[in-house]
Amino acid sequence: MFETLIIFGANYLVVVPALALLAYWFVLPREKKKELALLAIIALPLGYVLARIAGLFYFHPQPFVEWDTPPLIPHEVDNAFPSDHVALAGALATIAFSYNQWLGVGLWFVAFGIGCARIGAGLHYPGDIIVGAVLGAVAVFAAARAIYLWNSVDKREK
Repeated sequence: MFETLIIFGANYLVVVPALALLAYWFVLPREKKKELALLAIIALPLGYVLARIAGLFYFHPQPFVEWDTPPLIPHEVDNAFPSDHVALAGALATIAFSYNQWLGVGLWFVAFGIGCARIGAGLHYPGDIIVGAVLGAVAVFAAARAIYLWNSVDKREK
């Protein structure tokens, strides 16, 4: 039973923040929908790119490789650093937090659960999870700042 929860959390729980944010998007006013969509369109790929760049500078294999144990989830041997799943969940949680703090906090708990499950599955170390979460949040802050600056320049030109 416990292994089933870990497998579910490590593989599929990342869908929950995406669906929750999508559901929240449907109840937003039209102008806020555009803002949230633009933020997500910029921040989510940026989070992935930041995670890939971080992985170029630091490499270590997954715990199941170093411990010579089979992982709970079939997984190719590659760089465990940082966690892409948690970077995505952290970015989604940060986007949600910028529109609804309660939803954002709830999604951060889900991101924490994803990280714990991926550690339990032998796919990541805690540091991989922490850095993934930070990179997801940084991507949202950077995207929000870029949008703000773009809008500021656009208003000055009018």
